[in-house]
Amino acid sequence: MSQQEILQKNYSTPLHLQQVDIVGGEGFNALFFKNLLNPLLSNSDLTVSNFVQSSNEVIQRLNDTEVFNTSHLEVVEASAAADEHSLVIEGQTTAFKRNIQQSQLKPLPVKAILTLKPSLLKHFTVTPVLFENGIALNGIYSNLNAFGNSESLSFNGLVDLRSESPLKNFNFNFQAPLKDPSYRLVFNSLLSKSTVAWASNHDQTNSSVYLGLHKRFGRSLTSELGFSGVYRNVYNLSDFTSDTIKSDASFSNKNSLLLNVNYDSRSFTPESLYKFPTKGSSLTFNNELIIDQEKEQFSKSDLKFQSLYSFFNNWLTFEVAGGIGSIILNDTSKKPHFQDKFFLGGFNSLRGFKFNSTGLKDGNDFVGGTNYFQLGATAYSKIPFVKASPLRLRLFINAGDVLNDIPTLKNTDFIKNSAQAVGWGLTYSLGSVANAEFNYNIPISTRTQDITKPGIEFALSLSGDFN
Repeated sequence: MSQQEILQKNYSTPLHLQQVDIVGGEGFNALFFKNLLNPLLSNSDLTVSNFVQSSNEVIQRLNDTEVFNTSHLEVVEASAAADEHSLVIEGQTTAFKRNIQQSQLKPLPVKAILTLKPSLLKHFTVTPVLFENGIALNGIYSNLNAFGNSESLSFNGLVDLRSESPLKNFNFNFQAPLKDPSYRLVFNSLLSKSTVAWASNHDQTNSSVYLGLHKRFGRSLTSELGFSGVYRNVYNLSDFTSDTIKSDASFSNKNSLLLNVNYDSRSFTPESLYKFPTKGSSLTFNNELIIDQEKEQFSKSDLKFQSLYSFFNNWLTFEVAGGIGSIILNDTSKKPHFQDKFFLGGFNSLRGFKFNSTGLKDGNDFVGGTNYFQLGATAYSKIPFVKASPLRLRLFINAGDVLNDIPTLKNTDFIKNSAQAVGWGLTYSLGSVANAEFNYNIPISTRTQDITKPGIEFALSLSGDFN
């Protein structure tokens, strides 16, 4: 008889839950577990069917916290020595008292054992990121259980030492679960200063504050809605600065509502510490609705997708990825701030071209567009005779452009005339420990306005964790 048949045969069997033991829950407080285990704790007299339903709900609530790698719940017959008047949580000093009402059906006394394997809850990472034209240093402190209730606290500081485009960035993020752990309150603040080489060497400073509500719908779907306030400055303009940049110079601010919806069904290889995806798909939708800005109000939306499929036991993986976006202006006679526009070019955007250096220009400045599209196809393969390695050989082709006018679907010239490149390379992904990219780019489009980046391009990041 199968396990499912045994369960079905005994669904109506009465149980009396005397005790819940938690193994691997050190560092979390008692109220945290009391809330998560509420479906089981709310009624100690239940049937096997009720127990299975409540157990599934508890496992889902544990997954919603995003601080446990694995969780396993089982029920065993309680020993005669079990304390029938308390619920004991292993490793905690608190016992929750309850009265026991004996049933005439003499329910079977049982206890539940919850076995947990927490994620790496606290770590500090220093990451040097090597480029062919310099180095950047990134430091991250992360604590996924800051106050014992799976509150997430992180600090991220980045110093770009490249003379071409120095960047200094500091980010603080705090997330706290609500009573329903599938909801999280999110607070984020950002300070950044950069010298922008792709736009006549002017300087930019940005500071922002964000408050939002994050919701998880099962394993694959999440959404987040929040409010953002941004204060920015564009200054130190040169004699060669374009009129577009000059018109947006000095201080400005904007307030906006942000919406994010993300679907992710991808699976990852264990040899890459679950960093390299092999199959499945992801879809991300972002929308920004400007509700108060000195320059112009608008709605900005973009949709990004990735689809993967693997063959021959993950030896060969095909990927199709891309994105589209558009800004809808309330007053078409006005223009949005250039920082709010779409840009393409660079490692994680459009390979074969320099960072943010494709598409529309004003003088020597790339000024972005109110619409964009990007599409790419990549084939990954394992290295022959190298087993269980996170190293992959890659062949790719990608194309994209930023535009101010939306072309019709019947007009395919916008695809033929876009920025395009092909290439090959190697990629190495080992979780957050080590990541490397090595590409040989071959731009195939001949547009004079773009700044291409043919030949060798590489980036390397090595992280040291101090727990």
